[in-house]
Amino acid sequence: MKKLLLAFVISILSHNFCFANQLIEGPLTIQNSPRIVIAEPPIVIAPKPLVRTIEWVLTPQVNTVVVPEIRRGLFGRQYIVNKNELVTIWVYVPVEVWK
Repeated sequence: MKKLLLAFVISILSHNFCFANQLIEGPLTIQNSPRIVIAEPPIVIAPKPLVRTIEWVLTPQVNTVVVPEIRRGLFGRQYIVNKNELVTIWVYVPVEVWK
């Protein structure tokens, strides 16, 4: 049982290690006796300028509507009662996005 559990834990750990998305390595350094010489300087990539675009996004717009409801009283009399109801309408709205 212990061997099975150990094999399971090792397989999970090796799976996560072997299938990583990125491997981060530092710059290659060569050490001489008193000083350190950097063989590969780090590469600096200039960021791209942001571009303004407009995207259309669906957003809910909620309105209140008064709906008449007919109710009957105890002796058959009809009453009209106004009920407030919420109506949701999905509307496209322009949104300014900087990418």
